[in-house]
Amino acid sequence: GLALKYISEELRGDRGVALEAVRQDGLALEYASEELRSDREMVLKSVRQNGRSLMYASERLRGDREVVLEAVKQFGIALKYASAEMRADRGVVLEAVRIGIDDVTGEHALQHASEELRGDREVALEAVRDHGLALKYISEELRGDRGVALEAVRQDGLALEYASEELRSDR
Repeated sequence: GLALKYISEELRGDRGVALEAVRQDGLALEYASEELRSDREMVLKSVRQNGRSLMYASERLRGDREVVLEAVKQFGIALKYASAEMRADRGVVLEAVRIGIDDVTGEHALQHASEELRGDREVALEAVRDHGLALKYISEELRGDRGVALEAVRQDGLALEYASEELRSDR
């Protein structure tokens, strides 16, 4: 996998060697040649093994819906490496928020969704269903939506902090 880092430039550009490396560890894509980071099959194998590897894909492939969907199914936060168009794609964002959170950093996929989709009620409900604190990243308007806020607080009482002032003072 990551041994790709230590081999010659010539071997980094060898498709067979690179395919085997990303099969073992998707993050090996970082050390593949630029040409191979633009190879759709290579990148698909890579993101299926480790969604984070989307960050090493070519710009073109970070805008490829299938590639991005595969990445966010594996690691929701990979949405941050996707093109602006993909961060505004409802289906991609819904898939990303289902995975949702990075347990290490606390980062939530919703942070990387377009502003418009952070104001989409279905996306908001999906995000808070399993990660109540995602309420923090939802539009101001939806933080005042009783149903969305209630779902968030049901999942995590601390989410109340992000509900609208009006809802927090509601008895």
